[in-house]
Amino acid sequence: MGYSEIARLRDLFARDTEGLLNITQRLIVTIICTYENADDPRGCFKNHATLLTEVHLKERAWLENLHHLGDGSKWESNKRVPCSHFDCEGKETHLRIVKRTGRAYKGNAQGYKLDLNRYEYLLSTRHGAPLEVDTPPDSVRLETVEGAPIDIKGRTSAHPYKQDKQDKQLQESSYVNSLNNFLKDKLETAKLFRLDPEMAQLLADIEAKGFTYKAVERALEAVGEPSINNPKGYAKSKLQTLLECEPDWSFPDHLPPHCGECDLETRKLPYRYEVASNPPGATSDQCPKCNPYAIQRKSA
Repeated sequence: MGYSEIARLRDLFARDTEGLLNITQRLIVTIICTYENADDPRGCFKNHATLLTEVHLKERAWLENLHHLGDGSKWESNKRVPCSHFDCEGKETHLRIVKRTGRAYKGNAQGYKLDLNRYEYLLSTRHGAPLEVDTPPDSVRLETVEGAPIDIKGRTSAHPYKQDKQDKQLQESSYVNSLNNFLKDKLETAKLFRLDPEMAQLLADIEAKGFTYKAVERALEAVGEPSINNPKGYAKSKLQTLLECEPDWSFPDHLPPHCGECDLETRKLPYRYEVASNPPGATSDQCPKCNPYAIQRKSA
């Protein structure tokens, strides 16, 4: 390993067309490969600050990416224990491409070794059977599917990590997916962050209260400003503030979600009901669930 392996690493990057490693992770892997000494059992043994300067990353971004590139384990009570983070538990999110050669202490250099064979193996699993797995011809059976189109093609199952990622995206609300895309456009790679369950719940509550997604974007318009050092904390604070407000229903596209019981255009019911008034006895046919004026009157 070391500088002589850069050519092989570049070849693997060229084969990684589906983005197993993102741009930041490729930079980290390249730096480790460049500094790794084949004659030193510690591998790439450089001062922590030196590596951060080389990759132009904040420490948190460095650690989060190494968590994904490594095995995710951590030191507890003088022993290495598996990752227990809720985003990783029970999932194959740790690539194990980068290996640590010893326990890290704050302020000291940390040794890293790169496993390009592991990287090549992971790439092979994304395009079918792993390279080192032989598939006996006798074990392959073709089945006729009644009613299937004649051009149907057999394919291997998706890589477990990729399949789990796709399933999770399908379960997430459109607000979560839209906000993820919005943040990718607004933030630098080093400042990107994952939406945690608390932020996802905030978005769900905002949507349920009747805010459109445009209101979310307006609230987070300044999230990419250079003066904001903690965009995740800023975004969470802005979402909490938005949730405490009332939706602006001055325009048609800001109307709350239709309840399905009243008229879609007028938001009125086919009957009248008694509403709170002084003196009592006033009635209204405005839907109390999705007519903005009735909702405002009820909350006043």
